[in-house]
Amino acid sequence: MNMQPKGNFEVDEDLELPLPVVSTDEEEAYGIEELFFSRTDERGVIQSYNDTFERIAGFTPGELMGAPHKLVRHGDVPKAVFWLLWNGLKAGVPVGAYVKNRTKSGKYYWVYAVASPITDGFLSVRMKPSSPLFAQVQKLYQAALRDEQELGLSAEDSAHRLLEQLQSLGFPTYAMFQSHAFYTEFEARRDALDLAKDPVLTSVDVITSNTAIFQRELALLARKFDHAVLLITNMEIVANKQQVGQSVLRAIAQNYSMKMRGIEGHLANVRVHEELDGIWGVSRDQNTYFLLCAAHLMEDMTAQFDDQARQVEDASMDLDTGFLHDLLNSYKDQSLTAVGQSVEAALKIKSGTEYLRELILALSNIRIACRVEMARLANAVSGLEEILTSLETFHRDVDAHLDTILTAADEIVKGVNQSMNDPAQTSQAA
Repeated sequence: MNMQPKGNFEVDEDLELPLPVVSTDEEEAYGIEELFFSRTDERGVIQSYNDTFERIAGFTPGELMGAPHKLVRHGDVPKAVFWLLWNGLKAGVPVGAYVKNRTKSGKYYWVYAVASPITDGFLSVRMKPSSPLFAQVQKLYQAALRDEQELGLSAEDSAHRLLEQLQSLGFPTYAMFQSHAFYTEFEARRDALDLAKDPVLTSVDVITSNTAIFQRELALLARKFDHAVLLITNMEIVANKQQVGQSVLRAIAQNYSMKMRGIEGHLANVRVHEELDGIWGVSRDQNTYFLLCAAHLMEDMTAQFDDQARQVEDASMDLDTGFLHDLLNSYKDQSLTAVGQSVEAALKIKSGTEYLRELILALSNIRIACRVEMARLANAVSGLEEILTSLETFHRDVDAHLDTILTAADEIVKGVNQSMNDPAQTSQAA
């Protein structure tokens, strides 16, 4: 680990960076087990770095120290990416981004960078991207770069255009995308290194994926009830036109209407509505992914620094080891809180599901009672048969959605139990 001592450097805006005139199409290979580290001041001027960065980038210590980090910037990365990076860091938000860098010899290498604000600057740890998402992002970058060049877009305009592309892929904010990308790359790296799955991340994934199913099915169920309200209204209209069985039909319609209102109110309470404001709005679950992965990444980087510190006495290394330990502890604390919130929300989902089942069972009991009465009146009441058929279809659909909801809720509980029984999580909580 070659950590260079921090010095007093001023940034020369006219600095000629020692980069080749033309980049090559040749990739600079490095191992997926390797991690890049660098620390900059608030202006992005390099203050320290590790030997992986120095070796892969190909610059001498004299060229790296005091140079702006754009020293390794590659022209294939759209300006939009750096606008988003700095927008988040200046707002005090950790940022994850895919970045293509250029070596001194003109070769390129890709990283997934996680940059975190620290005292008087920023700290970046970078890993090798290897997931299927990586190929998709490269295509997005190519399109964004082409738009910047052909349309003359500013960095900010290009960033907002890129955000629109991410929204079309299902990511309402950049923070939602970066959390998903970080988790995807983190898991791909662990798979490539044949490392065991992290039990807490696995349990959070179980909770999150089944919560998504749960919320989707609740939304579909709510639409079914919205449509069923029209059926009950039609039943009341039919009842008012009848000479025979009017009071019975009205009672049935009123019972249905009352139970449906109760179910609709409960559905509204159980469904989660998270407002994702601006570029950095993020859901509770996706934020949990980011924090857990960040804690693990900082732990891996810290372990490398600790190993080197035992071999070499270096004041600058001690400084950076301190920054890493502070970040590690911060991410651990935040992730522990986030996991606890996810577990709490999951338990509320379970209790809400049990009450929902009771409400729908009560509605089904009304259906059984009304089926007998409607069958008796069907021949005497015009227009009732079509309503009866539609209600039967409605109940079958409700039962199907409820089965899926109950299954998802059971899986959520399994995820909660796994999280609460994990020894590592228990020791962190202590």
